[in-house]
This record gives sequence, structure tokens and C-alpha cells, in this order.
Amino acid sequence: MVFRFQGSPDVVWSENSISIRLLWLAILVLGLTLLTGPNFALAGSVENGELARKLEAVIDKAIVDSEAPGAIVGVYMGDFAWTKAVGLANVKDNIPMKTSYLWRIGSVTKTFVATAVLRLCDKKLLSLDDRLAKYRPDFPKADRITVRQLLQHSSGIFSWDEDDAVREAILKHPDQDWSMEKLIQLAAKKPFYFEPGSGFHYSNVGYFLLVPVIEKAAGKSVSEVIKEEIVKPLGLKNTYMPAKPHYKEEIIHGYMTENGVLKDVTDLKFADVINFTVAHTAGGLVSTLEDLKVWSKALASGRLLSQKMHEEQMRVMPSSNYGLGVVIYKDWLGHSGGVAGSMCNVYINPKADATIIQYFNKLDAVNLEQNENDLKALSKALLEMMNVSN
Repeated sequence: MVFRFQGSPDVVWSENSISIRLLWLAILVLGLTLLTGPNFALAGSVENGELARKLEAVIDKAIVDSEAPGAIVGVYMGDFAWTKAVGLANVKDNIPMKTSYLWRIGSVTKTFVATAVLRLCDKKLLSLDDRLAKYRPDFPKADRITVRQLLQHSSGIFSWDEDDAVREAILKHPDQDWSMEKLIQLAAKKPFYFEPGSGFHYSNVGYFLLVPVIEKAAGKSVSEVIKEEIVKPLGLKNTYMPAKPHYKEEIIHGYMTENGVLKDVTDLKFADVINFTVAHTAGGLVSTLEDLKVWSKALASGRLLSQKMHEEQMRVMPSSNYGLGVVIYKDWLGHSGGVAGSMCNVYINPKADATIIQYFNKLDAVNLEQNENDLKALSKALLEMMNVSN
């Protein structure tokens, strides 16, 4: 879940401006094409100490490029494991970052939500071919939209975060009654990007519409389903959907840049709307480095799914490199995530037994140019870490 808002007057907006999350995916896919050939090796022949120094240099540069106060990183390959916390979790109180801290994982949430849906499919509680009309009959074209299309962003449903007026309204009037339902209703009034099933367009509203699908099929809340179907079976200790805008273990503060000055967004109302009120199934989970390490391996192996459902999850649309809640390109799979003040990457290469997890406590949700710079810095760090020993 990545957002851009109309903010300062020096930012030029147009209907043709690229969606930031799609820019991020494009950067990743471009880089991944360079990293999947026969010469790829994360550890290769370099000694662990040398590799660690190279990885540390990458993250130090990324901190400078993004101007993020802090970062958490984990790189794992075979017996090699390197974790690092740098900088500050809280600038005002001078609290150092620690690898054990929880953070907002943004759209990495979609990997959990999609897997939860597939678990329910394995239990015959729903089907990927079920129509949305079974769960939300009042939504336009609900009789033609399938659960599979919602998961794969092939429904054609308008995504609220691509509406400049809505983003600006959240920024300027965060005390208004913002909710997933309000944004679903907004999307219902907008033209579809294409007929359901005929294309690809990332839609956070599509993931909002998975709420009635999951809750009607399972007879319990989304957070309970994720806990019972994923968190408990994997023994995850610090992964959950907060019930309030600020979770009890929240130590890390999120930041953005305003007029060249770092600004804490943690207690700002517009950040609460983005990070909690309209995040949920599109980007509302919190987690830790250790939990995400376990999760990435389970996701890649299909540990929680039948062989059939695992294959369904990893089957991509040819034009999108997107499966069911997961970005896939050749040997790499995972997802990126961003909300106000937080951005992260979680990617794994099962063939190389390599996992890279990154988190920065900065993402500008107001200025488009700075937003792009933040995301480019993190994406570049991911690609450099993937290729650090070549």
C-alpha cells in the first residue's frame, strides 16, 4: 500500500502521472531481470565478513539517499545471516533502532491476506471462482468479479489512492468520516479500468472487498482469520492487525520530509487515516524482522497450502508479474509495502535460499518528488543487496 498526496504547489499533478506503487514495481522488475541469470549468488565466494561489510555499506548509503532516520535489515542465505539496525527509531527521544522492533508492513499485508483466502479455499469454505455477488452483491459488476481477480488485481476496480481529490481531502480534512466503506462506495461510482478479468491494475479497493469475502466465508473477522490460519501455525510472535491506530508495542516513529525538514507523522491525523483506517486488508499488518523471515520461507514453499493452492498463488498474469497477493519475477518473489512514514521490502529467492528484508522509517506521503526519491532509495538498496557479491 503506497500513497501519494497532492501537497505543496510546486508538485505538478496530471492524469498521466505514474502511480508510485507501479513505479516501485517497475524499478524492482527492471533490476530483477539483471539478477536472475546463472551468475547470481548472494554469498558466492566472498567471505562472510567481507559480505557483511558490503551489505552495511549499501544500507548506510540508502540511509543517506533516503534521509530516513533509521532502518532494519536482514539478509539470509544458507548458513549466512546478517541483521542490522541503524539510526534512530524515534528522533525526538533519541531512541536507537533495534532489530526486534515492530513496524508497519504496508502492502506486504497482501501476502498474508491472499494466503488466508487460499487456506479457506483449501477448507472448501470458498472458491477462487466465487463471484463477488455472493459476498457483496451491491457492488457494480459483482456478478462478473471473482475472488481470484480481487487477489490478482485483475478486477478493473478503481483504486481510491489514484484519485488526487480524495488524497488531498484526507490530507486537509483527516477528521472527516473516512472508512473502507466510504472508499468502496467511491470506487463503485467510478468507471472500471477495464472489464473484470481482462487486464491488470493494482487496486487497494479490490483488497478492501476481500473483507466480506473472508468474514462471511470464515464467520469471523479478518484479523482472527490471519491469526488462526497463518500466525498460529507458523508460530509468529509479533504479527497482527492492530485494533487501534497505534499498537501497544509501537516504538518506531514514521517520518516524511516537509520543506526540506524531517517531520514526525506518527501522531498526525492524516497518517492515522492512511496507516489504520483505510489500510486493513490492503496494508494494515505490523510485524518484525524475525517473523517476516519465517513468513517469507512459508510463502515461498507453500507450507500452509495444498499443492494446488500454492500453484494458484504463484501463477502470474503474463503482463503483470503478479500472482495472488505476491510479486513474482523469475527466481524472486515477495512484496513491497509503504504507508505514511514506513516502507519495506520482503523478497526471497528459494533456489538460492536467499532472503532480503528491509525497513526504513520514512516515506513521504505529501510531496510526489520526495515520495519517488524515498522509494527509489529503498528499491536501489534491495537490488544492490541482491547483487552485492557479483
